[in-house]
Amino acid sequence: MPSPSDPIRLWNQRQRTVFTVGGVAVLAVLSWSAWPLPAPPLIDTPLADPTPPTKDVSHDGTEHIEPFDIGAFTAAIWNPAPEAPTVATGPRARPALPPPPKLQLIGIARDTDEHGNPVLRAALYDPDTDRLHLVASGEHIGPVTIAAVDTEGVSLEIGGRTSRIALRDDDREGHQ
Repeated sequence: MPSPSDPIRLWNQRQRTVFTVGGVAVLAVLSWSAWPLPAPPLIDTPLADPTPPTKDVSHDGTEHIEPFDIGAFTAAIWNPAPEAPTVATGPRARPALPPPPKLQLIGIARDTDEHGNPVLRAALYDPDTDRLHLVASGEHIGPVTIAAVDTEGVSLEIGGRTSRIALRDDDREGHQ
């Protein structure tokens, strides 16, 4: 009859076997990685053209040797296609205005400016930049100018066009 400690001895024996085999495998890989590689064979390459460079004799009798052809650097390597001529047509169309920012009026607050005068500020949320802007009349949010802020809403000027954002929708006012 086996004793209750036999499974533990069996486990310890298997563990020693795994560690021994693993250690031998690691030593084999380490010795393989440190083994020197054979030297690559030498390739005989021919030397450059043994003919001497051309000699130019200048007007004062001194020799001038050109080590390379300078004219090779003046060759056009890339010639882009010429641009097509533009034909003038009738009156130019006005460039399209950029789309207005998707500003949302969150609220209007009473504040004072640096001189202590009362001023209305609008809290406008811009979902494109995920920012809340607190602005007064005359201030800018990118290409948008705040034309006026009153207790009912905000007037915006975008590229010469005026638009208005109301604090309350007309249909909601009737239900209050």
